[in-house]
Amino acid sequence: MSGSAWSGEDRMFEFRQELVDGGQPPDSSPFTVLSVDDDPGFQQSLRMALSDFRFNESPLRLLTASSSSEARDVMAANPGISAILLDVVMETDDAGLQLVRAVREQLGNSEVRIVLITGQPGMAPLRKTLQQLDISEYWLKTDLYRERLQGIVTGSLRTWSEIHALARAKRGLKHIVQAGSRLAGLRDPDDFSRQLLCELAALLEVPLDGLVCVHDGSADLPVSEAMVTAADGGFATLQGCRVQDIADPMVRDLLLDAFTRRCSIGMPSSQVLFLDGGGTVAPMAIYLATERSLDAEEHELLQVFVTHANAGLVNVDLAARLERVAYRDSLLDIPNGNALRRDLRQVLEQPGRCGQSLLVVDLGQYSDGSLALGPEQGDLLLQRMADRLAQMYPPPCSIARLHEGTFAVLGPSAHLASDPVDALEQSEDTGELPFLRVDAARVDLDQYRGGAGGAVAAGLLLVTRIRANGGHGVAEYQVESEQENLCRFMESRALYRALREDRVGIALQA
Repeated sequence: MSGSAWSGEDRMFEFRQELVDGGQPPDSSPFTVLSVDDDPGFQQSLRMALSDFRFNESPLRLLTASSSSEARDVMAANPGISAILLDVVMETDDAGLQLVRAVREQLGNSEVRIVLITGQPGMAPLRKTLQQLDISEYWLKTDLYRERLQGIVTGSLRTWSEIHALARAKRGLKHIVQAGSRLAGLRDPDDFSRQLLCELAALLEVPLDGLVCVHDGSADLPVSEAMVTAADGGFATLQGCRVQDIADPMVRDLLLDAFTRRCSIGMPSSQVLFLDGGGTVAPMAIYLATERSLDAEEHELLQVFVTHANAGLVNVDLAARLERVAYRDSLLDIPNGNALRRDLRQVLEQPGRCGQSLLVVDLGQYSDGSLALGPEQGDLLLQRMADRLAQMYPPPCSIARLHEGTFAVLGPSAHLASDPVDALEQSEDTGELPFLRVDAARVDLDQYRGGAGGAVAAGLLLVTRIRANGGHGVAEYQVESEQENLCRFMESRALYRALREDRVGIALQA
């Protein structure tokens, strides 16, 4: 196994081909040339003249066609043709010229180089033909000999290689820009890993067969503990595994080497890209089985891709951190009130009946207890409450801490139908500090009409009323009570306006 490493933005992947048994590099893919001529003798002479031809150490693959219609079929079956040696006069006097127009205009192939070859020079004027059609050269058959023919083919292949490289670079850069936009819209690191693997395979135009590993960057954690966060193709079963659990020793060693040396590694049949995350986020290594060697232009595209992917990795990590700050409770590591309201909005926006309810649970006198017993004991009470709620309401229910000692549970109404107060207040651990008091309120979202914030407020108001009235237990949301609240609110506003406008007076009755 041979290969080399690359790191930094101003250096290319360095790559050496594997040696076969004879000690020589394997042959590169051949260049394809199509000869279109209705003269079998000329075709035979052409094949003999190019029998030992090589361009850039690559062999030549010669295809033949005896008519323009046959040539179109051959081109449709072989889209990678680099050059066409085309006779002008075949089934018609301008069959060759019509084929040129078809290749450029109908097939949209602007890369293939076309050399016109004719045995009847008067049938296609040189200057006019060169001006009107995109052809490389125009030759008479009588002027062609072995060395000149090979020179013509060499020039055409060299020009095609340059045009093809530019076109591929343009497509690659366009894909990288579009991939950057798609990656920028992601907020979840695992989604980013999966999309990154897909974009890399699409860039190199190879099957999706690889994996992505993430190391938390801690010096105390060996790189062999890096986790596979995305996998596809033949590696799909490795999702969630550690690098050290990868059975293929070559893949495992390449990933370990990339993490240890903090660099990308290019191999003849695979690539490992290393993203350092700017030194601020967990580094990432991407393994992709290409099953072929990459050329210099593709390695340059990989440099650009790594730069954009690294920036995207930093952005998605920042977005994940912001998401955590905005939607996770820092003490209990569960969703907070913002996350609950977001989930509530999604439920309330569903058409028809949702079959969901909201349960608001309040730990009574939590604040007073924390002041009396200390903040550590208050935190312990909150953790015990969160644990009990998680045991009582497993998924699909979701549990969130609204504020202080108030929690909320969102889930199917059937799961939230029972009275939770007794179970939450009782403790099986005699050494555990008891909860002082638990009150709850349940809001059936199929009956509720309003927004997410209003549903939470309704639950909190019901809990407050329980305590204000000296009650204990679970209060149920009633649509009628909402109407009563609205009437009282409107009456209070009317009374307030009357007082402001001095419209309140005393009426005495005799």
